[in-house]
Amino acid sequence: MNRRELLHLGAASALTTLGPAVGGAAPSESPAAVARFDLFEVSLHADTARNPFRDVSLSAIFKLEHREIAVEGFCDGEATFRVRFMPDIEGAWTFRTLSNAPALDGRTGGFECVAARSGEHASGEGAVEASREAVPGGSVQACLGRHRVFLDWAGR
Repeated sequence: MNRRELLHLGAASALTTLGPAVGGAAPSESPAAVARFDLFEVSLHADTARNPFRDVSLSAIFKLEHREIAVEGFCDGEATFRVRFMPDIEGAWTFRTLSNAPALDGRTGGFECVAARSGEHASGEGAVEASREAVPGGSVQACLGRHRVFLDWAGR
């Protein structure tokens, strides 16, 4: 990580820590560390005269070094907006929001993605890990995050 990236990360961390002191809609207090394949959520609050479900757009760009991932946000009712992200690579991630509502636009923050907790169902290849064992009836067992699901691929 070069000096410019360290300064950018430091500024993003300061904005997240300062919260409401920065002004406008501030991200909710976020954890300093998020396990790989765990959920990181940005929660923003903004009153808008427009219909928040139809007329307000929200997205965030999550960045790790030169990698950028765009994620759509949503209105969770009333004046609460959320963007959810599941990091797949360990490291210092930053984010910046984009919105047509000024109170939601340009919000920044960051978090550290750490190794997945032991006992979790994340694999080295991604968040989905399918077992090769056949389940009676022709179904296949798979792990999606922390949840086990049964998929019927027998075509019945």
